[in-house]
Amino acid sequence: MRENAIKKIKESEHKYHGPELANPIAEFVIGKCEEDEEFAALVMQEHKTLLKCLDFIVEQAKKHLNGKAGYIPPEEVYAMANDYFAMDDAALEAKKAEADAKREEESKKRDAEQKSAKAEKDAEKKADAKKKSVEKKQADGQMSLF
Repeated sequence: MRENAIKKIKESEHKYHGPELANPIAEFVIGKCEEDEEFAALVMQEHKTLLKCLDFIVEQAKKHLNGKAGYIPPEEVYAMANDYFAMDDAALEAKKAEADAKREEESKKRDAEQKSAKAEKDAEKKADAKKKSVEKKQADGQMSLF
């Protein structure tokens, strides 16, 4: 379990810009996984990622500093990372995923409706152009057989 948790963090560590935050947090999490099998199990939860951990830390830091610039000691930042992985947020993640899926479905439905409306409009334009063409030919004294 520990090896898999460490591998998960190491693989994701290099995906993110801003190594000044990602690298120390990844090193902390890896060290914690090496020491604590239970923590490694928390890291292995499917919905837990290094990116979400970093987002959580940034969010908590903003709250801690009331949105102002300031300093937070590394020990507090590491405690935030620990809190993220220890937090039981599976239900919250499931709701978020469900909401994201619903938004995606609504977006696809809206896109399909827009495409359908555009297709109808294009068909009307073609029919109008054909009608005008026929009218013009008839106006020129020619009869259309089509």
